[in-house]
Amino acid sequence: MGLFSKKKDSPPPPPPPPVAPPPPAEGKTGTETVDLKLNLPNVFAFAQDETKAKGLARKAVPTAAEESQTRRRRGRILLVETDAEICRLLSRLFQYEGYDVQTASCLAEARELIKGTPAQFLIARRTCVPVNLQTEIALRELRAKTDVRIVDEFSDLMLGQVVDYESLAQSALGVTDLLLSLLEGAYLGHRGHAHNVAKYCRLVGQRLGLKRRDLDALTLAAALHDLGPLETQHRISEALTTGHALVPPDLQSTLDLLANIPFPYAINDLLAGTAETTGAGAAGNGTAPPPLGARILRTVEAYDTLRRSGQEEFQDEERVFDWLRRQPTGTFDTDALETLIHIRKHERAISAMNIFWAAVLLVDPRPQDLQLLRLRLENDDYHVHIAKTLAEALQKLRTEQLTLVLTEYTLDRPGDGLELLRTVKNDPALRHIPVIVHAPASTDLVKQALELGAEDWYPKPHNVEIAAMKLQRVIHRVHANPAAAGEGVQGNLREMGIIEMVQILGAGGRSVQIRLERAGGAGELALQKGQIIHAAAGERRGEEAALELLTWQEGTFRIVPLKKAPPVTVTSSTDSLLLQSCLRQDQAKSPETP
Repeated sequence: MGLFSKKKDSPPPPPPPPVAPPPPAEGKTGTETVDLKLNLPNVFAFAQDETKAKGLARKAVPTAAEESQTRRRRGRILLVETDAEICRLLSRLFQYEGYDVQTASCLAEARELIKGTPAQFLIARRTCVPVNLQTEIALRELRAKTDVRIVDEFSDLMLGQVVDYESLAQSALGVTDLLLSLLEGAYLGHRGHAHNVAKYCRLVGQRLGLKRRDLDALTLAAALHDLGPLETQHRISEALTTGHALVPPDLQSTLDLLANIPFPYAINDLLAGTAETTGAGAAGNGTAPPPLGARILRTVEAYDTLRRSGQEEFQDEERVFDWLRRQPTGTFDTDALETLIHIRKHERAISAMNIFWAAVLLVDPRPQDLQLLRLRLENDDYHVHIAKTLAEALQKLRTEQLTLVLTEYTLDRPGDGLELLRTVKNDPALRHIPVIVHAPASTDLVKQALELGAEDWYPKPHNVEIAAMKLQRVIHRVHANPAAAGEGVQGNLREMGIIEMVQILGAGGRSVQIRLERAGGAGELALQKGQIIHAAAGERRGEEAALELLTWQEGTFRIVPLKKAPPVTVTSSTDSLLLQSCLRQDQAKSPETP
């Protein structure tokens, strides 16, 4: 049992006087003052001598002898607190519950302490954590070594009302993405739209320097922006082109749905801001431009909608970007658009690198219907090819080293999928490749496909997770050759910077080894599921080696699949390392900056 308990029903105590409270009267323990400092609810207080617990009386703060007899060792807590009185009391509380406690007055001190003595938790009050880049770097390093809890009030933590923000935010965003993918899956043309918009909004926001909470708010708003049109079973919101004008999506139905939900972020402000422009007209009217998150969402939503619109002029991504650039000033945020173009350029380059151990061909006249499945396979380190017609599929089969084919039954016309299957099985050079057909269930069609040699038949629409697991099982069963990916790909750091490369590979959760060479030196980075786990630069190993390699701007690189993970030498998060490397570069450019 803890050192605080529920009070008996009684009138609440009078409000504290505006001046400092007087010293406790004789015979008092002083816990009333501590109650106020810790902002405990009126119905809670620290247990006094007269409080009984299971018939046994005990003191609010046990003696050292009592602690040694009663506590069970449960690990170590690192407490960051500037108020000495609160620090002493909380230390005794945690010690009584069985924890060893170390204290620090700031994050920099905590970072040094944890290097020498590991801790299971780091707990800090938000007022002791200033908002700046150095704090963000320190927090990312600490989170790589321990469970970090930043709380507004210690009382909430002690009463079991706090979950650390990062864990809660990641869980909420993950569940939202899953539920939206299931909801979108019921409507052709919708699949993957919310996921894509949320993904690119987050990447653009990261590049443009949004803070963590603003980034999470933008990601959630992007994931939910089409909830209204989906809920009313309308077509997904479309930025239709009328001549040379763009009609922005109508998100009023989404705003109405979300109006009464108490989000911890200003979600509705971001959604409402997507209909506003940022041009000179808005400034001339004396109105403030919409927030950066809203401008990013407007840009990314238009990009993804135009890409999946089916209009011939938007089949080429470069033509989409050219069209967006030609819109009147203020229609789209220039920084957001150019950042998105930069991200997609490098993402396409990495996607084209055949560095992964198995290659899957997805054949469907509407590739957007398979967008979530494609992302799921790519996140599992499969190289994914796309074909929309029978001719394109046959061309891919003859030019690429493929491990598996998943084809729609209807391509240019019904039955093309079976014709593709028949061609593969009649070609001695291709018949070893398993082919899976997917379409609405039909006993006759299923029987025909299996008789022609299909590996399996999947119903459509399909569950992405189940489909991905079945595809993986087929690949493993036919013993795909890991050597098929060859010795990886290589390039020049002037064409693709190492930071951009690591960011995109990290966002995709890739497991790769990046080998770097330049005049007078060589090094390597190992990423496992998007996180840097090992770095070597000459004789150096670990985080310092990673930071050095991330500043290289000249030389060559080679990316190969990570077949066997090396020993872990890097414990800091990839985001933390990228932040530190950018900070070092900025400081190198401005040596006079402290």
